[in-house]
Amino acid sequence: MKVEKGQGVERADRWGIYVGEWAPTFFGLGLALANYEKNL
Repeated sequence: MKVEKGQGVERADRWGIYVGEWAPTFFGLGLALANYEKNL
């Protein structure tokens, strides 16, 4: 892993958390939309 000067592993951890939140978010939105469409 290449580490730029002045940048730590903390930045990679933050990016991992940020990217890791997308899948559950879209999953939840999909379930909410499916539930909404069922109730129309």
